[in-house]
Amino acid sequence: MRKLSLAIVILILTLLVFEVSCVGKDYQATETYYETEYKTEYKTESYTTTEDFVTDNPGEDTLVPDMQWSDDRLPRGTIVEIPGSFMYMGYELPKHEVSRLEFTFYTPVKCVFDAYDVSQVGHIEKFGLSQGSRGITINPAYIQWISKVNSQLAAAKHISHAEGFSGRNGMFAVDVTGITKLAIIVASYDAVGKALESWVEIDAKLNWVDKVIETRTVTKEQQVPYQVSYQVEKQRVVTKTKKVPIWELIFGGE
Repeated sequence: MRKLSLAIVILILTLLVFEVSCVGKDYQATETYYETEYKTEYKTESYTTTEDFVTDNPGEDTLVPDMQWSDDRLPRGTIVEIPGSFMYMGYELPKHEVSRLEFTFYTPVKCVFDAYDVSQVGHIEKFGLSQGSRGITINPAYIQWISKVNSQLAAAKHISHAEGFSGRNGMFAVDVTGITKLAIIVASYDAVGKALESWVEIDAKLNWVDKVIETRTVTKEQQVPYQVSYQVEKQRVVTKTKKVPIWELIFGGE
């Protein structure tokens, strides 16, 4: 028993001596570590916005003459080259970006028509003249009126002309873009006076197109950036300390 106790005491003393005889020694070591880094990636996202679109806005108007009259008292060719029996219709046209006038004539007599860019050519007043050729031509008021009418028509743009139509097949289309005044003169060698006005039936329609701006909601896609984290393995040199016996320092042991 005494031997065992002695052995333990010797062991403890030995350890104490060994511990006291050890000193700290610094050394360089490479260690691995991880850092969090970020990178930018993109994803597609939908979004809504409003945009302006230019579209066509078509329409159709039924036209009624602002001025309409007929006369059979005039000698043939008195007004430009119009026969003695004619009907005059004057229109004021609304302004559109594109305008197309369609006339449909329903008449049993052979007719011609001319279109001018003038509308307000007034009818000769009833001067109480006789039907004799000299009685109407020498009237000063008539001379003044016929001169005014011819001047208006001569200065106007001749837009369209058609002849030889009759029955229910007289449909004509006239481009009237930019025209705000229109005169249609329908004449016939086969009809006289107000009989022409009662026989000729005309449907007038204005087909037009305007550009309009519409605001619409549209869906689009866009690339949106976002950050993605990831781990990066790195290495670094660090200084560490270990305990070595003192004689290792003295004698240069590793």
